[in-house]
Amino acid sequence: MSQDFLDQLRNGVYISQTEEKIVYDSVEKEKKRLYITSVKTDASGLPQRKTSAIKEYEITVADASIIDTDYATVVDQKLGKIIEAATKSAVSRQELMTAQQQTLTAKAKGEQALVEIEYQQKQEQTKQVVEAKTKVEVAKQDRDQQKIAAEAAGFEKLKRVTIADAEAYEKRTSIQANNGLEQKLTAYIEVQKAWADGFSKYQGNIVPTIQSGATPGVNGATSFMDIMGAKAARDLALDLNTKTLK
Repeated sequence: MSQDFLDQLRNGVYISQTEEKIVYDSVEKEKKRLYITSVKTDASGLPQRKTSAIKEYEITVADASIIDTDYATVVDQKLGKIIEAATKSAVSRQELMTAQQQTLTAKAKGEQALVEIEYQQKQEQTKQVVEAKTKVEVAKQDRDQQKIAAEAAGFEKLKRVTIADAEAYEKRTSIQANNGLEQKLTAYIEVQKAWADGFSKYQGNIVPTIQSGATPGVNGATSFMDIMGAKAARDLALDLNTKTLK
């Protein structure tokens, strides 16, 4: 501004022109009337000037500066309104930029939250899949172990049955081979023990006190034992005769 003042003081004041223009304010969403002041130019594009009185009188200006500017009241009022409008516009633009920035920030935060939620959900899904696969694998291993245990139990049972059958067959064959001699002898011994025990506890007379026609030298107890032994042997079909091997 100081340079323009010095230039116009030396060479003459610019001839200005004012144009009216209607513009749309996107911030305030309304049309505004603007008055644009510009410097007139000639055909060569140079600014048009008024004749400088200082230059006309051949006065040379070494330097000049604007100390104080005193505009007319109307100009001051107009400048005040312009400054107020410009301030409001600047504030509105700043508020718009702030709101836009806040919107972008909120959007970014929302997208970040969604990404975090999605990541957590995928982690949970992956965890559930791994747990399910682990349970299936454990169940499979448990089933295989149960199968192996069942087969082992089956083999053990078959082994016991086979051994029992073999022992029964051996016992049956042995009995058939000696016609049950061992069993018969065992039964014969038990029978002999039974009547001998009972006979040992008998307190009466073995034979009558008075005998007639009795064979001399015959013992009643011995005869009784012989009879019981013979009876047991007959009942068991047991042959007690000693055979001589030839």
